[in-house]
Amino acid sequence: MPPWLTALVGATAVVGLAVGCVSPTLPLPPPEEPDALAESAEPGMWDVRGECAPGALVLIKNLDTGVIAGTEDKDGDGRYLIRIEATVCDGAEVTQLLGNDVSGGTFFVVEPLINGMPDGSCPR
Repeated sequence: MPPWLTALVGATAVVGLAVGCVSPTLPLPPPEEPDALAESAEPGMWDVRGECAPGALVLIKNLDTGVIAGTEDKDGDGRYLIRIEATVCDGAEVTQLLGNDVSGGTFFVVEPLINGMPDGSCPR
């Protein structure tokens, strides 16, 4: 192989590696709204269930009271269950953390869901 061709192949390989190394990573998306919300048997507490990135730490903040509750998806199934103190119609936000990545938040209203849809307890 001529020296100029060897140099060209080598330079192309280095450029290809460099491009692969500097490609941006996508940010961690916020979790979807919870797919199940129900009053727990414990007065003043709500069970919130939803999907998250497998292995993520999921946090819910009650925006009306400032209470924060969370859990880690230790089994990596991409699901969470969090019990948080709230009353009907409180506003809340769910976020997730995975490694050093933190997602934005997803707003939801604390009210019972029927087949994944709000039951109408809270005015929109």
